[in-house]
Amino acid sequence: MTVTQTDLHEWRNEVESCEWATFYEHPDWYEAWSAQLGKGVVPECWKVNIDNRRTVLVPLLKKRALKGMSHTYSGAPGGLYSGPISSLVISLEEANDTVISLAKKLRNLDIRLNPFWFRKHTHDTMPEPWVQSNFTQTIRLNPFDENKIEALQSSGVAYDARYANRKGVQIQLSDISTLPKFMDVYAVMLKKWGNVGTVYSDRFFESLISSSHSDFWMITCDDEYIGGGILLKSTHHVSSWLTIIHHDSLKLRPYEFTYDYLIDHYRQHGFTWFDFNPSAGLDGVVKFKEKFGTEILPFPEFSKYSGMIRLTNFIRGAF
Repeated sequence: MTVTQTDLHEWRNEVESCEWATFYEHPDWYEAWSAQLGKGVVPECWKVNIDNRRTVLVPLLKKRALKGMSHTYSGAPGGLYSGPISSLVISLEEANDTVISLAKKLRNLDIRLNPFWFRKHTHDTMPEPWVQSNFTQTIRLNPFDENKIEALQSSGVAYDARYANRKGVQIQLSDISTLPKFMDVYAVMLKKWGNVGTVYSDRFFESLISSSHSDFWMITCDDEYIGGGILLKSTHHVSSWLTIIHHDSLKLRPYEFTYDYLIDHYRQHGFTWFDFNPSAGLDGVVKFKEKFGTEILPFPEFSKYSGMIRLTNFIRGAF
């Protein structure tokens, strides 16, 4: 397999033509992370030729390491998943060979496979050094399982959504002008959450919300701002990346109302998948998502670093 770096134009075109692609393969996601992490962090996309007819693209975030003497490459910034992507069908073996070829060229590589591609191959055994990394929780929107409506009734979601609506909770699309209010709620929630892995900067949110593939929602109660949500879109997939509501409003059951509304909104707009995203190992969050009748989609991880990078990460507490 030949491995070369590709340009932004080919990267964007491949994301738009790939059946299983998500926003987490899109250049805008990597640009936001570049804005978050700053100097020495740049988006790159690599192309691997499987044969004379087919190619596979793998989006990566390149970071300086060892004071510029080396670099690391992440295909899953933010602990999510990414690639490989292709407009053509690729097998599990070909995806594995693609990543192995990349690791030989780039040396320090971490990547988690796209679960919407991997779901077709979960019956296969991943070779070493792949490990089962995490899972996301999803709902298939089209074709929509009408039994989901009954499930929402029995789980209490539909009742809670109606209750919140009666109490004045509303949701509507907004724009970057409401970002300061969102950041105020985010600051309050950071204090409530305590120790978190990543604190996102204003630059990160500004970059993300400015993407044409991002919907920024505003949640209010009796016209007072109580929270917001960032929904990230690709051709068939929409992901609820961060929806936060001030904890003082939780008695109104706004999360049930918000997700009930968003699921119906994106179903009507023709999306195939609604992705709740991984839950950071929080059982309570997993159980909340289960109330919506979600399906668990696992995704495996490949991680290969040089001994020096591993030692440095260990000292910094990364491992």
